Amino acid sequence: MSRKKDRERYFAQKKKDATYEGFRGHEREPKKEVKPLKCTICGYVRNVPLDTHEQSFICSRCQEQKAEMK
Repeated sequence: MSRKKDRERYFAQKKKDATYEGFRGHEREPKKEVKPLKCTICGYVRNVPLDTHEQSFICSRCQEQKAEMK
């Protein structure tokens, strides 16, 4: 990727998250804060962001199937 595109990507990430430091290698990547939750429809366990509400979690596969049925 070109240096210009790298800089554009960096500033776009920095705009979203003021604490973004840029890529520092795979060893120093920030850990994604996720928790395992069971889908309320199929019961399959998924890793989801921490801000997801437990009692109303529906996985993307079930959401797609639900949308197709409508």
